[in-house]
Amino acid sequence: MDVYSFYKSPDFDPTIPVFLLLKGQPAIDSGGVLRQVFGDLFYAMASNEGIKIVFNGDKNSKVPAFSNELVVNGLFEVLGKMIAHSLIQSGPGFPYLSPTIYWYLATGDLQIAIQKATCSDVDDIELAEYIRNVTEAPAEERNVIAFESGFIRLLSEAGESRILTVSRNLIYYIVKKKAILDQFRKGLSILC
Repeated sequence: MDVYSFYKSPDFDPTIPVFLLLKGQPAIDSGGVLRQVFGDLFYAMASNEGIKIVFNGDKNSKVPAFSNELVVNGLFEVLGKMIAHSLIQSGPGFPYLSPTIYWYLATGDLQIAIQKATCSDVDDIELAEYIRNVTEAPAEERNVIAFESGFIRLLSEAGESRILTVSRNLIYYIVKKKAILDQFRKGLSILC
């Protein structure tokens, strides 16, 4: 049984430890093998190895990629269960997420998470560039940016028709990913 199916199964019980059987490799698991397997699995997921793009961003500041398929399949709920089950068994956590994402997962408070948001949390390169430009531009240059076709398109995608402040752009971007983050939190809730 593969790892995804194991954690997605309705029969999954977080109180039962994982039993590892490594084929072709001698190993006695006194905790190190389990930590290695979870660590390798989490690294592969954060690096999008062998799977669809699940995360975007820098090495240690990952943000979930948004797609309807990921929401429908519940991948982030399963990942949350994996992380929680790893922690329950003294395994590693998932040290790849951006601080903004960690804050939301830990508190469930969108307002606190937004206060931690920076441009590095935005994986849309064009949007991140506009946020930087608006942040750094004097008032008269903001008026020029407001009429650029790319900026108008991004505003339209966000459902806005007025000039956005940097915080409103970041709010839109984080709220867009909220369904995925809520699934992630649900998976992690087995810790409670």
